[in-house]
Amino acid sequence: MQRLTSSLRLLSLAQVRTSLPINARAASIVQPRLFTTTSIIQEKLTTEKKTIKKTTKKTTGAKTEVQKAKESKKKLAEKAKVAAQKEKAKKASAKEKEKLKKEQSKEALRLKKILKRPGHVSAYNMFTKETRTKDNTFIECTQKWNVLSDNEKVRFQELADKVNKEKLQIYNEKPKCPPNGYARFLQENYNKDLPIGENGSLIAKKWQALTAEEKASWAPAPELVEAYKVAKKEWTAKVIASHSQ
Repeated sequence: MQRLTSSLRLLSLAQVRTSLPINARAASIVQPRLFTTTSIIQEKLTTEKKTIKKTTKKTTGAKTEVQKAKESKKKLAEKAKVAAQKEKAKKASAKEKEKLKKEQSKEALRLKKILKRPGHVSAYNMFTKETRTKDNTFIECTQKWNVLSDNEKVRFQELADKVNKEKLQIYNEKPKCPPNGYARFLQENYNKDLPIGENGSLIAKKWQALTAEEKASWAPAPELVEAYKVAKKEWTAKVIASHSQ
């Protein structure tokens, strides 16, 4: 830039000199020199302009490359952020599914325990249920039970008999699932005169020889299956309600 300014100054001086009044003889001598000097200066100016233009172009190009690099880096950062969020959401979803699976498994075990045929409740069980507290241990309850008279134990035995009767009554009301196609085929083709093993083998071979349509004809009626599902649902709710009392 300084070189361009210097060249402009020289050009200005040359123009000033050409405007001064001189005699014809001096003009014939000075003008060629001034013309030569002006041409050189103009050539230098043109060169300087080209140099500045190239430098500006390179600088602009460099800025463009830097801008592109920044934009590319920004895009990569955004992609990495989105990927991290997706991974986080995926882990959270997997964790939630695992939690739900554990809860369902726990609930299934609880239901299995509730729906299991109830065990026998003794008079001692009813006594501990009535008398045991957080401060009492089973040993203390046993000691208290052992000092009770037979007449005092009768009341607890009556309570136990009542509970056992109620529980068994609810359990005995459990609806029976209609037999499937093979079970019905087995009942129909069972030969009492043959041994159990031979019976089973012969019936199995007969069943395997049936076509898909023939096997389907032995399946229970859809209305029976639907009625069983409804009854089973009602019975399950009844057992759970009695268990929570």
